[in-house]
Parts: sequence; structure tokens; C-alpha cells
Amino acid sequence: MKKLFNPKKILVISIFLLVSFTTIFPFLWMLSTSFKSHGEVFSLTPQFIPDNLFEPGMWDNYVAVLQDYNFIRFLLNSTLVAGLATLGQIFTCSLGGFAFARMKFPGK
Repeated sequence: MKKLFNPKKILVISIFLLVSFTTIFPFLWMLSTSFKSHGEVFSLTPQFIPDNLFEPGMWDNYVAVLQDYNFIRFLLNSTLVAGLATLGQIFTCSLGGFAFARMKFPGK
């Protein structure tokens, strides 16, 4: 008969859950904060769920970013820089890989 509760399996799953929560929580906090008003963000007693969730004005912060700042231009600039950096890395790593493929060294 197979044991239902294997202590080793429970420990491994607990560690995975802890690491998953530690990794995901900051992203959930950022998403939650993006819906908060200025006063709620700098409140001495932080709360995870904003007061204006699912109420009119919930999307005001996103509207302000798109209207008041040149967000689309910033996004395009970041995409361009990241794309060019990626292409540069691919090019230089390909040259290095080719050189290592042709070299003879111990352990190859």
C-alpha cells in the first residue's frame, strides 16, 4: 500500500510553494499598487486591495500615464534598445561559439 503523506514530498512541495509565493508576490503587489490613489500608496498602513477596486476611476492612473507622459515613445525606445542588445549578444556569442567549436582543448 502506498503512503498518502510522504514527508519528503510534503517538504519539497512546501519549499516550491514558498519560493513561488516569494517570486509572485512582488508582481501582485505592483499590480495592486497601480490601481491605488496617491494617498493609498504612501499610507502608513499598507493594504493589498485598493479602495477603488472595481469602481469608477479605477483606471485613472493608467489614463494619466498614457495622456500626461510620452509612454508609448518610452516603450518603443526600450524595445529598440533591448532588441539591439539582444542582436549584439547573439552576434558576439555566435562568434565565440564558432571559435570554441574549432579550437582543440582538453575536455572537448
